Amino acid sequence: MGCAGPPPASPPPPPLIQDLFRFQVQTRELKPVAGATIQVAVEAGRALDPLPLTTDGSGRADLRVEAQTRPMVKVKRTTDRHLGFRSVLNYEVRAPGFLPVWGRVELTDALEEFSRPGFAEALNSRPRDKSRTIRQLLFREEDFFEPGSLKDPLARTVAAGLSALWRSWSLAGRLEQIQPTPESWKIIQRPEGPFLQAGLEVPACLQEISDKAVHEAFETELIPILDDLAGLYAPLLAGWDLTFNLGLQSVKDPHAMPELHPLRLVFSETYRTELINRPGGLNWLIPLAKECTLDGKPWQPVKTLDRLDLRYGYLRRTMSPFFAPGPNQIIEEDQAQK
Repeated sequence: MGCAGPPPASPPPPPLIQDLFRFQVQTRELKPVAGATIQVAVEAGRALDPLPLTTDGSGRADLRVEAQTRPMVKVKRTTDRHLGFRSVLNYEVRAPGFLPVWGRVELTDALEEFSRPGFAEALNSRPRDKSRTIRQLLFREEDFFEPGSLKDPLARTVAAGLSALWRSWSLAGRLEQIQPTPESWKIIQRPEGPFLQAGLEVPACLQEISDKAVHEAFETELIPILDDLAGLYAPLLAGWDLTFNLGLQSVKDPHAMPELHPLRLVFSETYRTELINRPGGLNWLIPLAKECTLDGKPWQPVKTLDRLDLRYGYLRRTMSPFFAPGPNQIIEEDQAQK
């Protein structure tokens, strides 16, 4: 009778990986913010330092996290090992006098061990301790308003409401796609009443500068912003003077700073309310706003087509579904085919 061989050896325990998260909290002038409180919820991994964190005189605070280990692939009939390592943090940064900021950061790694000769030398990989620097800028409400504009009581009311807008955009992860432009907000008086003049940065939302690309950005990126602003400020205002700085991402260099193209729209609150119930909704702001400029030049892409009798064909083929005819503007079939 043969003897049974020795039982297979147990695999060695996975290595313990420590990830280091280094917070750097600064003002918009890049000055350190001392005493900022950083609340952290560890979604994956285990914190090795006491929480919450508090920034030092240089605006820094470090957190060590033991990465979570989990199998990546279950391989039968082999002693190969495939393990994943993951550290995930959800954080909130607060400091007196500044708007709070929320964020999420993740670090991942993998262990790959192959038992077959020839594979091990070529494909084996070992995880390593890693670090990630999280640079977080903090803003004050007054940072977004023109110097001296907060002497106006209405401007102060708008500034106070900005914290609610900021929180909503931050928790929804939208502050990475849009931010108020510093020192661009103020209240201006027009014959209809007070208008909010405001700038908003919308980086890397365009792949090209064309009528269709700008309309698509307006539909997907900007109309939700208009809805947020109106939901907060519409009862206070007679109208809007908004400049959206649209970012054009370089195709040749994806790491380059986006080239900004300002789209400015001026319209009354009454007109905005009327357009909500019109087929096509707020998209009509672009062709029919009181003022509409792109890169500082008048921009009326639909109206200019009237001279060539191409308007309806343009709406039908190029802008659909971004536009629809307004009231009393039923498209005849012969016109739609042009």
